[in-house]
Amino acid sequence: TYCVANGGRYGNCARFNAENVRQSAWTASPTKESEEENKPLSLSRELSLMWRLNEPEWEPILHLLYFFRIVYFLGFIPVLVGWVDRGIL
Repeated sequence: TYCVANGGRYGNCARFNAENVRQSAWTASPTKESEEENKPLSLSRELSLMWRLNEPEWEPILHLLYFFRIVYFLGFIPVLVGWVDRGIL
């Protein structure tokens, strides 16, 4: 897709793909079981699709955030031990 071609670094990448998904949902063959899929996408569904399509772009940042969250938590343990030692907690 267009998103893969440009590495997903442009804002219109997700919009373009969400539009494609919406069109494919409309043009699907209308059978009884796929009737639910033929409905236009809700905003929340579309946003989740956009997020998922742009996910690789965010992944390194998310990994960094998780790493810092762990470091912060581990750094807070000695502070808690110090508080317990001083009788604050």
